[in-house]
Amino acid sequence: MKQPSSENAVDRSSSTASKANRPSTLLTNEENDQLFRLLGRRCQSLSTAIVQLYTTQSPAHASWVKRCTGALCFIKDNIRKSYYFRLYCLKANQMVWEQELYEKIEVTQPKPYLITFEGQDGIVAFNFATEDEAAAVMNTTLTTIHNRNRRRDGKFNGIKWGQGNEERNASK
Repeated sequence: MKQPSSENAVDRSSSTASKANRPSTLLTNEENDQLFRLLGRRCQSLSTAIVQLYTTQSPAHASWVKRCTGALCFIKDNIRKSYYFRLYCLKANQMVWEQELYEKIEVTQPKPYLITFEGQDGIVAFNFATEDEAAAVMNTTLTTIHNRNRRRDGKFNGIKWGQGNEERNASK
């Protein structure tokens, strides 16, 4: 029986590592592990942070209401084939809030520690415990939105990536 080469072993381990959940630097290893057990089957946290969740209240949406504090995960849910912001309470050991990244979502960062967007029931704000975690969540979110839009636009335009390169290269 042929033994796998060391090159293949490295490739396999690096692809596994890239699928690992991203922990919060503010939680202990045990707390991060507890959180990741709550994610569900075939769900991956692409970014994790400690936040306070604020939303506006109907009908005027004129003021912020603090809803809860917890561990926010930006989730890739492979079963539901979508991305979500999910907030977990580690004391209650459960998810307490969820928002899917819908088609035309616009996520903004008006302050280095604050991310906002329009949610299903009003405006949502995440007030982050650290600016570093806010930046990490924002970068991951914007990259995901950009990549999703690029894939969607390619499908809707009937373009296969790489198609037409022959003509461009031939004309040079």
